[in-house]
Amino acid sequence: MLKKLKLKNTNEKAITLIALLITIIILLILAGIVIATLTGENGIITRAEEAKEETGIKSLEEEIKLALTNKIIEDQVNGNGNLEEELNKIDEAVVSKVAEDTYYVEKNGNVCTVYEDGTIEEGKVDIWDGQTKEKPETDEQGNWHIYTAEQMKFYADYNNNLLTEEEKKEANMPEITATTTIYLENNIDMGARQKDGELISGTQWKSVLALSGIFEGKDHTISGIYVKEDNSAGVFANAKDIRNLIIKNSYIESSGQLVGGIVGMISEEIVNCHNINTIVKSSYDSSFVGGIAGVAISANVKNCTSNGEVLGVNAVGGIVGGTSFSNDNKIVDCLNLGKVAGEKAIGGIVGSITSSTSIENCCNTGEVIGKNGYIGGIAGLVNSSASVIDSYNNGEIVGKGERVGGLVGELGVDSILINSYNTGKVTGEANNVGGIAGIIFGTIENSYNTGIIQGEGEVGGITGQIGTDCEANIRNCYNEGSIIGNTFAVGGIVGWTSDTGTSGTIENNYNKGKVTGVDQVGGIIGKNAATFIVTKCYNKGTVEGTTNVGSIIGTQITSNDNLSKLYYLNSLNIGAINGQDVADKNIIGVSDDINNYEDFLTWVSEK
Repeated sequence: MLKKLKLKNTNEKAITLIALLITIIILLILAGIVIATLTGENGIITRAEEAKEETGIKSLEEEIKLALTNKIIEDQVNGNGNLEEELNKIDEAVVSKVAEDTYYVEKNGNVCTVYEDGTIEEGKVDIWDGQTKEKPETDEQGNWHIYTAEQMKFYADYNNNLLTEEEKKEANMPEITATTTIYLENNIDMGARQKDGELISGTQWKSVLALSGIFEGKDHTISGIYVKEDNSAGVFANAKDIRNLIIKNSYIESSGQLVGGIVGMISEEIVNCHNINTIVKSSYDSSFVGGIAGVAISANVKNCTSNGEVLGVNAVGGIVGGTSFSNDNKIVDCLNLGKVAGEKAIGGIVGSITSSTSIENCCNTGEVIGKNGYIGGIAGLVNSSASVIDSYNNGEIVGKGERVGGLVGELGVDSILINSYNTGKVTGEANNVGGIAGIIFGTIENSYNTGIIQGEGEVGGITGQIGTDCEANIRNCYNEGSIIGNTFAVGGIVGWTSDTGTSGTIENNYNKGKVTGVDQVGGIIGKNAATFIVTKCYNKGTVEGTTNVGSIIGTQITSNDNLSKLYYLNSLNIGAINGQDVADKNIIGVSDDINNYEDFLTWVSEK
């Protein structure tokens, strides 16, 4: 009897629910809402289901993040964190190890790919088995579409002429021309894993030769690349146009030159490309190694970043190793965060740039180390008629050879550096060390240094030396960092202005940092040639040395005729103008009534 009553009640509830549902549908129809609005592709019910799925994947990601955190804690406390064990603790999750450091985690129909480095990707990232290849898809315009690692391998073999005649015939792919676009439609993992430069699992990658079309990455990632070659190397050996691509957790090494995280040589444009945790390395004497591109030939490099380690010999840069030829190379809106190291011409953004190259709005925060000179936070060597604009460095710069600068090692003839600054520590173990440039043959304007600058001789807050046989200028610049020289020619703005065929103007400059040296130590210039016009400069910093010590100039060579409107703070430097001549009507001591550089410029313009 009780069962019958329960059944009756259940039937009544079911009838009531059906009636309620019919009533709701009728009301919706009367309100002008059709059934398609409920159940169509963009219907309310469909969107609700999608929202549920999105909530599910986000919930799984949060559980994976917790597992990664627990692994890190276990590592720190006991030194034996195990990601696979932590992932298996997730309720109802199925964990599959698919590579040395990679797992698929599935729960309630949701899937994530998880890497040991903490990366979480929605869905199953396609990981190459090292052998299989399959034909990419194509469209009516003859463009290629790569969805899997296997298709990427097919594309590489096609481009490198490694397919058999039978494979070519069977695939019947449209020819890749200069107007063909190759689209990467998914994140892919080429499966290689390395330790200390040696392949420990997966298959070595052969750099794609001579990409004649456009490679469009669509902001997708290629990871697990391992290259070890003796020629131009990268994901691509050389290419004309690459866009919106990320290289991650990979290793690119060559005993040859032109080596890049993305491409060895780019000839037109590389835009919005990024190196994440990829080591790029070459042992070749004239290597041209870059975190993104080895060399740019009359090309534009835009909006690219790197946090991978870049190692080479000559012309080594966090973004580009060097530029070649003299026309229209531009490096714009680029950022390096990784370590860059080599012998000569080493830069946080670019190692060596040729004439007419422009670097604009670029930043380096990584450590830059060089052994044989031309070392800079932005560029190691800036050749004639080039420019560095709106750029800065706050990474540590270390050079064992000469010409070491916070921004550039050497600024060439007729080159210009403007609106830029350095906040990083700069250390040189030889001469020509500067907060902005090690040595200049061109012009620096509207730039400043606040980092600690230390070298042997010819050390300056803006530049260590102004070189020979050139017209060089320093205008509207200031230094607030400590300037330390172990020997001679140490200045708050310039260490040494050369007296051989050199002329120019040092104007509207300001020093507030402490300047310390042994001989020829000055608040503005350590050792100054008579050929330079020095005017409207102010020293508020302390100056310490043994011989030839001055508030403005440590040693002035012969005449003072080109000096005017130079100011110093009497309370800090007792009366000395320069080490050779205390009395000069053009040098004026002032009281402490100027607080900053902007006040100073306004004040001297009225004098």
